[in-house]
Amino acid sequence: MPLKPAVSALARQTMRTAFEELERTITPADSRDFPNSTLHHVRKAALVIENQLAARQSLRNMRRLGPLFQGLEHYAKVVDVLCNGTPYLSWIWAPITLILRVASEYVEAFEQIIKGYSRISESLKRFEVISNAFSNKRDFQQTLAVYYADILEFHKHAYIFVRRSSWKLLFITSWGRFQRRFNNILEDMERHGTLIDKEAQAHHISDFQQLQQDIYAWKEESQEKTSRFEAEQAARQYQSIVSWLKADESDQLTTFDSISAEGSKYPGTCSWALKDKKIASFLQHRPETRVLWLQGGPGSGKSVLSAQLVNFMRSANMLVISHFCTHLYPSSTTYEQILRSMLLQLLRKDYDLVAHVYGDFVFEKKVPSIPTLERLCILSLQAYLKSLAKISTSGLSLMA
Repeated sequence: MPLKPAVSALARQTMRTAFEELERTITPADSRDFPNSTLHHVRKAALVIENQLAARQSLRNMRRLGPLFQGLEHYAKVVDVLCNGTPYLSWIWAPITLILRVASEYVEAFEQIIKGYSRISESLKRFEVISNAFSNKRDFQQTLAVYYADILEFHKHAYIFVRRSSWKLLFITSWGRFQRRFNNILEDMERHGTLIDKEAQAHHISDFQQLQQDIYAWKEESQEKTSRFEAEQAARQYQSIVSWLKADESDQLTTFDSISAEGSKYPGTCSWALKDKKIASFLQHRPETRVLWLQGGPGSGKSVLSAQLVNFMRSANMLVISHFCTHLYPSSTTYEQILRSMLLQLLRKDYDLVAHVYGDFVFEKKVPSIPTLERLCILSLQAYLKSLAKISTSGLSLMA
């Protein structure tokens, strides 16, 4: 009875991490059929999508996916030794069907996704000539595992892109950010492909290990550089939005700090609130307590209690949008100012929304009228609520 080939623990861990990250990202409803999906199923689904596009007179060159499917078939044979006894293998190709089906609703996005997958196929060509014997080498296994992680990372970002709320509306302004991430992933794959070629031909294992270390270092630096660029760009655009809105958040900050300080004068103030059944149910985001109303006369402590709850929710990493109305700052009680305050808080949580508002409203020099602010708040809330499926959150509704 032949012995099973040795499997690198590091390679298996690399694949497990990538698999679990993608599994957490894709909803159970969307991934229900992944375990039973074969590459043949994906090919057939691509033909169905092609026929649907043809019926809509939006036919794209789906033949570009042919080399991708062929490359995945060869890669699957080489990486199979690392997937034995796991659900990992089908996730190499199963997300493609879902992503293409959703993206096909918007031709411009579909074209960009196709281009990305076509670039992946270029990196996969090498597996046609690489022998399965290389799969038994531990260093080579780790490189194969990293390649697996690259493929799943591309699926993850493509899925996030086509499944986000209002993605078709945000496509023009948000595609640039996703394209940078896609390009980084694809460049990683090209470098890892070079690493695989090097290993396949290597005569000195030390040279191969050095190349491996250099590529890993480059990947970390590239990811850090991209994240830093996105954060800096979003910060610049956000400040332009603040100027466009003529918004001054200092009143809200001063008000909140003042109310919070009032509540902290006496240790234990409002500590009872967390033990109250209705408040506890609300903070646990239970369906029977979606809204919490605090009612009382002036000076009864509604604002102090609200501030304490906001502080608690923030310390628990919940997403919180708050606005306090006070006659000390008359503008804080106006409907327009409340909309501005909510919009700015929502925008701080989403780079794509920042890019959208900046590109379509600030750059175009549109007037921030009340109907415009209402429309932007609704759009932002839709994107915000979409994220709640994956994030522990709560909201706070108050009556003064």
